[in-house]
Amino acid sequence: MAANAAFLNTSGDDKAKFIVETSLKSANTCLLNRNYGRAFAHYLLVFKLDSSFKNKLKKDFTYVMREWTEELETQNRIEDLFKCYEQACDVFPECETALNNIGAQLFRLGYIDEGAMYIRKAIRLAPDYVAARQNLENICSYLVDRWHFRMLNDITRNTAYKQAILKSVSNGVQTILDIGAGTGLLSLYAVESGARSVYACEKSKTMHEVAKDVLAKNDPEKTIKLMCKNSTDLHIPEDMPERVDVVVTETFDAGLFGENILTTLIHAHKSLIKENGVKDCIIPGRATVYICAIEAESLRNKNRLVYPVLQNVDLDGVTIVCKTTLTDSNPYTTEDLSNIRGGYIELSSPLQLLSINFNDFSEIERLNNGLDFTACLPVVKTGRLDAIVLWFDLHLDDDMTITTRPDTTNCWEQAVYPVLPQHINIKGSNSQHLDVQQGEEINIGCQLKDNHLKIICSEIKSTLKDSKILADNCQKLDTKFKRTASENNCTTLQLEHHEIANLNDITSNRVFFHAIERLRLAKNRKNLSLLDCSQGLSPLGLQAALLGYTEVCVACDEDKMEDIKHLSEINRVKVSVIDRKCIVANDDRYNVIISDLVESCGVLKQQILEEMALLRVTSLSDHGVILPNKLKIYGICVESCDLLRVSRVIGTEQTSGYHIAEFINDFQSSTHVDVDLHTLQHKKLTESFLMFDFSLNPDSSTNEPTSFLEQSAILDVNILESGSITALVYWFELVVLDDLKICTLDYTSHWKQACMMIKEEVELIEGGMIKLEVNLENSCLELKSLQINQNS
Repeated sequence: MAANAAFLNTSGDDKAKFIVETSLKSANTCLLNRNYGRAFAHYLLVFKLDSSFKNKLKKDFTYVMREWTEELETQNRIEDLFKCYEQACDVFPECETALNNIGAQLFRLGYIDEGAMYIRKAIRLAPDYVAARQNLENICSYLVDRWHFRMLNDITRNTAYKQAILKSVSNGVQTILDIGAGTGLLSLYAVESGARSVYACEKSKTMHEVAKDVLAKNDPEKTIKLMCKNSTDLHIPEDMPERVDVVVTETFDAGLFGENILTTLIHAHKSLIKENGVKDCIIPGRATVYICAIEAESLRNKNRLVYPVLQNVDLDGVTIVCKTTLTDSNPYTTEDLSNIRGGYIELSSPLQLLSINFNDFSEIERLNNGLDFTACLPVVKTGRLDAIVLWFDLHLDDDMTITTRPDTTNCWEQAVYPVLPQHINIKGSNSQHLDVQQGEEINIGCQLKDNHLKIICSEIKSTLKDSKILADNCQKLDTKFKRTASENNCTTLQLEHHEIANLNDITSNRVFFHAIERLRLAKNRKNLSLLDCSQGLSPLGLQAALLGYTEVCVACDEDKMEDIKHLSEINRVKVSVIDRKCIVANDDRYNVIISDLVESCGVLKQQILEEMALLRVTSLSDHGVILPNKLKIYGICVESCDLLRVSRVIGTEQTSGYHIAEFINDFQSSTHVDVDLHTLQHKKLTESFLMFDFSLNPDSSTNEPTSFLEQSAILDVNILESGSITALVYWFELVVLDDLKICTLDYTSHWKQACMMIKEEVELIEGGMIKLEVNLENSCLELKSLQINQNS
């Protein structure tokens, strides 16, 4: 009571000071207790009463805001989330970190345009803010798919469509609708061919804006009517004054049907195309679908686990497979088979699976109603069955065909249906290798439903002559399989491709295993603790427990927690499991912390270095060790037409003289991932060079703050061969412990590489020197500048 009375008798300034001090204490307490909502509210009150605290508490407030908004997102409290954004922007209207975090979160929630707006604000405030620029590039990649560049650079494809449209118009066609217009190139072909009226629809707001610019430049007479709509939302005469003679489209994915082509064409036949009009009213008029059984080690390694034991961890009775083909909505992945590491072997001859006439309305309607059928692939070459692959021919007319075959140069990838053991009706199907012999037959089950073609390898028929021996062997294998499954409580775990590829990277797993084993032997202590915060289904925590670590904690995503617990039960070890989001909040400290720093696609994991710096302070015990111990980043400058084709439209020749590059290239990326230097067609212009080399472990002799979070380097690199530099490709060496190292460039590793693109061509002359300035900030690499000294 006395305290309250004293408070009431104080002046206004003293009251405000008292409230500020109390709120600061409360904010700190809430922060320690991970009550981010209350901490956020206390900080807002402090800033309102005394704005001088803004600069002092900016980092703390940004951290609390990020944690609180993520909590609100998890709870689906979207209205409170937006209110939080509004309050944060009122307090810090010029805080680039807050704006970037808001933008990234809005993007995750599906508010794409709003997210881009906040991130652009952050970049305007801090043009060198690498994380914000990378977030904006991610949004641009989402808004404008990378395949647009490959498609527009495909001269064969563009020329074929141009000739087919010209032939159609020369045969009397007057009106054309371009469905899924993209940049409007096919519409321009229609105008050039002499069509009286040309209409185009594009549902993507971003691509619609690009097409508007393209048409304004190339069609100044405005003869093309462009609409920002899905074709199935078009109505006559509200959107178009008339039905059209011909629809031209290329709304096909790698599996042909995945972009709703059947429903699109059914609506077009019913509502948009002239009744009793021209016979060939669709371009392309027909499609032929082919499938083939293949062996490909790189596909096998990311679709199913091929090792029953991972450095002492028993996986017998556990089947680990990719999620693909297990759902109707995502039955296949896509690959550029002509460029996969290790190549592929055709185990069967290509089989024509389907032939579709897009001009036949009744046939399209029949396919759209659903189709179930089987097919048989005779094995012509002995090998390991890894996948069924699909490609197709598009017959634009009777004379003009383009193909997505993997052995031809084109802009397409192929659809890949992984073959999984549990789908196959064969005795002893616990074999992870699925060997097939020449002369056997592979039975395929096919289902066309909801604009997706699902293909499952259902049976392998043997043609061995002695059926009795075969039956006896099969019975023995089947009995063994059933017994093993029963004894181990057989479970199927569904993982992402990169997670399975990581588990199958036996070299990487062995190096980490030997590192934790060496530390266990060197420490020779009874109580040794380890925190494994690797992403995905990591076996390292289980391996540590088997080696004798007395306390092991695995921090993983929520959907992996039960999987880790199940594997620990199978291996009879004690492992605690926590949600990754709670790592920093965990009060325990560990002698060893393990993390995977590099994404399978070749870049550092988002904010991973910041996470490591934080874990050093919050979770690492005195004299503890972080694995990997050190990180080295290497690079090389290359010339590559392949990289150019996927990053930007190269010029006007590819697009038949039309000016499209200057508009679509606004969306080119400065960083490309999933680059495979082993299969990439390129010329090495420089030697490989070391960009960064730093330790993740603290120097016990000093109390200096973490130094690796923001780094820059200026490098002088010798030019080995003349050429035009396209990109700086980079990779990592993980020095796990002493001489135990992993290089993400190794041919057998599951990692690919990434590259920083050079936006304007620069000619290098052999014997000269190139000066590069590179930055590492927010766990992002950036090529800051490039200078050439040809006389060095």
